[in-house]
Amino acid sequence: MKRLTTHHKSGTFISNKKNKDIITAPKKAQLKLWPLVMTMFFLVCGGAFGIEESIAASGPGMTLLLIILVPLLCALPTGLMVAELSTALPHVGGYYVWVKKALGPMWGFLVTWWTWISSWIDNAIYPILFAEYTCYLLTKILGFSSLEGNYAVRFILAMLAIWPITIMNIRGTKNAGKFSQLMAVFVFIPFIIISALGFYKIYQEGIIIWQPVIPEGKSFFSTLGIGLYIMMWNYSGWDGISTIGDEVYEPQKTYPKAIFSSILLVTLSYLIPVVACFAYNRNPSEWQAGFFSNIAFQAGGIGLALMMSVGALFSSLGQLNASIMSDSRVPFIFAHEGFLPESLKKIHPKYGTPVNSILCSAITCTLFSFSSFQNLIIAGVTLSMFALCIKFFALIALRISMPQLARPFKIPGGLPGVVFVTLLPITLMMIGGISMWQDTEFRQAIIVSFLAIVTGPICYLVLKKTFHTQESPSKAKTTTISIPNT
Repeated sequence: MKRLTTHHKSGTFISNKKNKDIITAPKKAQLKLWPLVMTMFFLVCGGAFGIEESIAASGPGMTLLLIILVPLLCALPTGLMVAELSTALPHVGGYYVWVKKALGPMWGFLVTWWTWISSWIDNAIYPILFAEYTCYLLTKILGFSSLEGNYAVRFILAMLAIWPITIMNIRGTKNAGKFSQLMAVFVFIPFIIISALGFYKIYQEGIIIWQPVIPEGKSFFSTLGIGLYIMMWNYSGWDGISTIGDEVYEPQKTYPKAIFSSILLVTLSYLIPVVACFAYNRNPSEWQAGFFSNIAFQAGGIGLALMMSVGALFSSLGQLNASIMSDSRVPFIFAHEGFLPESLKKIHPKYGTPVNSILCSAITCTLFSFSSFQNLIIAGVTLSMFALCIKFFALIALRISMPQLARPFKIPGGLPGVVFVTLLPITLMMIGGISMWQDTEFRQAIIVSFLAIVTGPICYLVLKKTFHTQESPSKAKTTTISIPNT
């Protein structure tokens, strides 16, 4: 299969309509190691903010267990899969290219469609958190009148998060990566301070931080289910960074280093602050969005509480920024593959970014900014985990069908090693799904998720018939898209 020819000096890439499997961007470096690590950090995590819901639902002991187990059983296998495939096939579109090569065009579309829908849900969580933390900062820290129940204010605040981030992404991946590095500073500082204070308190008072293991009056299995779903959401997103494969400097070297560095960073950014904060409060019923600011006030007064609240705001912005950067490439790829309108292929003449696709992601994020936090997580995790299973199957299929493919990073152990790595997260997903189905409170969200899965085959047929054009080899044309080297 012929790969697209890239003209380095002119900053253009040429796409042959007969061979549309791969779309490449200019080779000029945009994201290097640490900007990529920080982008992945925010794409997956953004600090311990958001884990409060897991503590409320599952209790301190169960939460600590899941913080340790989920990265080993889900995040690390996913990271290994992404490291192998993103270095073997470092192209714009990432997992779309992997699955299409391994399982065919239909499965490439389906897995990308499901991931894209889950991103609509996932991205909506970040402006919701931004609005919640802003209201908390205004009411509890700065003493403004209560904003509880004022949905108009929350919607306006969510828009103030979405659209400035959208404009910055239009201005380029490099700027978005630098923004992630800056946001990380504001996130880490308050957690470093509160962690030092909390560990000192644990040492002085001999506090048993894992009790109670689960909330009083709840069963072990139900707390495991919702806690597992929230924790899988907190550790999801490693495959999303693959969509900007050709916008990463030396991806064969950079991707593996970035993935494994960010897995360690994300795990520690959950574990250390949560353990430290349990020195001050382990009552599950009191943990909710914004509660880290309460702990900060208890540990260090109004100054630390203010720092924590500001850190939460920047965390939400950093996560939204990374998600829009990653997910906006999906409609761009679909447009090139003939599944969406041609207008989504538009490249900004100055910044070289898929401007209409970025705007499309921002609009879906805006529309989905209305729902409860837990239901959003359940629906989003169900869809993304289902799609992730297909990506793991693609990993196995490519090992079998393309053993000669150059793999700068390769999962050890041959085919048995790949199968073992695949079984770990799939087993975890099945446990979470079964436990959530048995809880009638969340069954509706699971049903909605499976209805969303059914839309995949329907949309494949409809969109292919609506937008897809077939050309004979003799009539295949070459299109040139100019991207300036900025």
